[in-house]
Amino acid sequence: MAITWIVILCTCFSLCNGFLQSTQDSGCGTVTASAGNPYRFASKNPATVAPVYMDWEVKSYSNPLLAELKDSSLVIAAPADMVANFNLVNSTNISNISGNGERYLLQSIQIRKPGQTAEGLGQALNHELEVVLVHKEITGTGYYANVIVPFEVGVDPGFQILAPLLNEAELPQNVGEIKPVLVTNTLPLDLAAVFENASFQEFWSTVETSCQDKTAGSRFIMRNATLMTSKDIMGRLLSVLKWAEESPALKAPTPTWLMGACSRGRTCKLFTSQDLDDVYNKAKNESSSSYDKLLAAKTAMDDALVPLIGNESKSTNDSNSSSIYNSSNTSTGITNADYDNAVAARETLRNAEAAYLEAAQLTKDFEVQINASKRSTWDSDKPASANSSNTTAASLSSTAASRSSSSSTVGASSLLGTADCTTGGLTALDADLAKDAEHVDASKAGTSEAVLFWRLSSNPLPAAEAAAAETAAETPLLHLANLGNKLRISMADQGKPFIVLYVHGQELPASYADVTVPALHAKDGKRPAAEIQIVHVPSSGRAVAVGLQLDEVDGDGNTFLDSLLQGLPGSGEVGEVHGADPMTLHGALGRGVAGRYFRYHGLLEGLPCGVLWHILEERGRISSQQLVELHKVMQPPGTPSNVRGPTALRISMLAKDETKVEAVSMSSKVRLQRPREAKVEPITPSAASPNLKSLLLSLPRQQRAQETGMAL
Repeated sequence: MAITWIVILCTCFSLCNGFLQSTQDSGCGTVTASAGNPYRFASKNPATVAPVYMDWEVKSYSNPLLAELKDSSLVIAAPADMVANFNLVNSTNISNISGNGERYLLQSIQIRKPGQTAEGLGQALNHELEVVLVHKEITGTGYYANVIVPFEVGVDPGFQILAPLLNEAELPQNVGEIKPVLVTNTLPLDLAAVFENASFQEFWSTVETSCQDKTAGSRFIMRNATLMTSKDIMGRLLSVLKWAEESPALKAPTPTWLMGACSRGRTCKLFTSQDLDDVYNKAKNESSSSYDKLLAAKTAMDDALVPLIGNESKSTNDSNSSSIYNSSNTSTGITNADYDNAVAARETLRNAEAAYLEAAQLTKDFEVQINASKRSTWDSDKPASANSSNTTAASLSSTAASRSSSSSTVGASSLLGTADCTTGGLTALDADLAKDAEHVDASKAGTSEAVLFWRLSSNPLPAAEAAAAETAAETPLLHLANLGNKLRISMADQGKPFIVLYVHGQELPASYADVTVPALHAKDGKRPAAEIQIVHVPSSGRAVAVGLQLDEVDGDGNTFLDSLLQGLPGSGEVGEVHGADPMTLHGALGRGVAGRYFRYHGLLEGLPCGVLWHILEERGRISSQQLVELHKVMQPPGTPSNVRGPTALRISMLAKDETKVEAVSMSSKVRLQRPREAKVEPITPSAASPNLKSLLLSLPRQQRAQETGMAL
């Protein structure tokens, strides 16, 4: 039975604030790992057997999950209430064991295409898809374990692992898009088939993590047999991944370790390593014997060719005059017996060559495996243990402080609600987002980390009034103040916010927005063409700002900036214009939500208590012509300005002509600005017809935040 979207939204949002936040606090709180590089599946080495088993526990799961399409994979976060874990234990009689050795908990399910292999190499296991179960070690080592499962299409796949995820689900199609999966209760997700009666190859590698692009050690545990899925399921997943980044399949290190798996509560025995000396000696003898047979076959081939050499057939157009198959042919001296003998000798030589090459390769393989087992020690390539304190937000703050005494990365628990003015920080011009800021991804950290954008403030309104207020907010009357090195935008009606931010659980009306060309903030030393800073200034304490960076484009530019250019004041002057909808400033504002951004504590001119910056990762756009117009009346940020600030600027409206605005500068120069005309149809409560949009606006903000949680 299909589940309606309203049920999916409600169910998934209840999970968002739970399991997504539990799997990763943004930055370096609880760190998540990637699936890592793809590797070619290795052949088993019976001489290198791991001294541990995977003591696993998996239970079926039926609640909806969230799937996000990344650049190279489809990532499904594992909720906190999903039972999927394993311990590495070294007992030869594993029974009801828990808590021994390393303990790994499932973090995510990542579905990707296999790595590309060079022509002639191939894979030990042919497969079309890989499912990577990313596990986090939970005793504080900082390690991960990625269980890699190959999938291919089977005629009769039987019970499928992938089918429940896709059943009646709409998969994300664009990178960054999130959709619910596992949306029906009829088919639960059961990962037990990954481990049941399976063996694996294990080795160490590294994976990228969410902690500022740091890497961590990870066990790569590759299943020795493929699992099957249907053609339809495979086709749907490969279609989603058709634009995914492709990487070459790396050669697995030597040796890999054969590892077994045992369901928790059962009695199992460890694999035992095989002494390869006997089989190696047999292989050597077989190789030597095959070589002797090859030499004999070569001699026989040479002998068979003697009657044929120099006795080429003298063929004519007469088919009866030149056949070497004619036993009575005396002109060439070649008989059918000669020819048949040569053909048989050729086949014998080919077979002898194939047998020798196979025996020689087997001998070489055994030699490599024996040498690997003799020189290798279990976990000798294990990377140094990561201190658990290194993955805490406090440690990250300390690390950031060591890079810059005036900058620190922050945790969400202490972001807002403080009136402390002692916190320092970098100026926006001095900060580099790549090294001085924490990267936040709300799809992993939880919807509470998302930044939301609204047009109106929090007071619930009747539906008709909400509709009228919404329409008026789409063409706001704006106050512009050119401060020399920035253009400040605020509402002409000082009682109304420019827009409303919802940050870290708090609704924050924007006091103003500043436009700078080029951007205030750099990343890796590069500044975008422009930046808009939306700032909330509280009555006391730290301000909060959201930065929107804009890239220069040809052709159509920024709709909102177009409306400002119609009445752009000169340096030290002010003006008023009917602006375009503020939600056209940037794509994130249009959607109402931003889930990825850079965050840090910094300084901002005129704000003594500092500011908590949120610089969106997604870029907006500004046209070349718009940049030219802004550069005509503005200096770059950081340029000294003799403008004393926005409070020194005053404006008076000409009541006789509402299309004209008198802008009075401090030097008493007067400019007349003609803003773009915007016709606003007055909406009265009696004329307004409530719709879904206005009803949503009339809801309390906390409820609206929850209802937009799926938009990340």
